[in-house]
Amino acid sequence: MNDAAVVCRELGCGKAVSALHTSLEQGRGLILLRDFNCFGGESAISECFYKESESHNCSHGKYAGVVCSGDLQSPMLFLNSSQFVGEAVQFRCIAPFPTCIPVDFKLYRNGESIKTQTAEFSTTFNLTVDSSHQGQYSCDYSFQGNSSITSSKSNSVDITVVTPHYLWMGT
Repeated sequence: MNDAAVVCRELGCGKAVSALHTSLEQGRGLILLRDFNCFGGESAISECFYKESESHNCSHGKYAGVVCSGDLQSPMLFLNSSQFVGEAVQFRCIAPFPTCIPVDFKLYRNGESIKTQTAEFSTTFNLTVDSSHQGQYSCDYSFQGNSSITSSKSNSVDITVVTPHYLWMGT
């Protein structure tokens, strides 16, 4: 994770979320450096201890990869249904970019976390509405991994719970 932290910092991609034992893509060409050993505070990978690779047993299949947090922008929250007592209400929380790895989405009512779900990119929270569900809702997401990185909260969605009234007409 120390190596990953330095790579993410040097690339300007946020904090390291996880270090992968494989890379998403295979490279080509000459391998110049190998076996990095960073403390984690370096500003560039070239500041870490490493072995030069004039003769080595490295191959392009031995790459490692990192997942960086990027700029954790706020997700968007949408209300997908009605607000009548006894009916299902759905909140859809969508990250601003594909996360490619599972993240924990949290739904908040009046600032208090009420549900957590793990998904990639977006999730739908389902509630059966009663009067206790009235309030202001928002969501956020956090990366799973060796470090905890959480986005800022989404836009707010207010719901007012309505009790339906029935009018009976007799003859």
